Amino acid sequence: MTKEKFIIYDDVLPSDIFKKISEDIIGNGSIPWYYTKNVSNNGIEKVCYFTHLFYYYEHFTPQKSNWYDLLIPILEVLNCKSLIRIKGNIYPRTDVLHHNLNHIDYDFLHNGAIFYLNTNDGYTIINDEHKIESIENRLLLFDPTVPHCSTNCTNAQIRANINFNYF
Repeated sequence: MTKEKFIIYDDVLPSDIFKKISEDIIGNGSIPWYYTKNVSNNGIEKVCYFTHLFYYYEHFTPQKSNWYDLLIPILEVLNCKSLIRIKGNIYPRTDVLHHNLNHIDYDFLHNGAIFYLNTNDGYTIINDEHKIESIENRLLLFDPTVPHCSTNCTNAQIRANINFNYF
């Protein structure tokens, strides 16, 4: 995928599978979400968010949360060979829509995907020009070495998505 390209798939999972994933991740309150003061960790943003690491490497050892298996249907769609990180994000609603600062996920070539868990007025911006709306059961494939940013939302209780970094 070139730096200017991205692909959007709507209704990527069958509705029953999507409903199970969505309810288990954001509907039943059993997954621990961890407060993060600033989205890009630079200390100047005005909004916080909550994260859950479903998969990551620590000291060269893969770590999986107890809820990793919920994401297997999405991983099957991605057909990835190796994972770097899977991170869930929950952005609380505010009265004003806040743009977070541009960032890249990692500074080496790899693949990125965002799976949207609910529909709201928040969005993802890629390279300061492409706005991808948050629509439930949508999958965005993109180059995560290209600057991108997120927003919170104003018309739903939360904006929820899952970021995948993989080969």
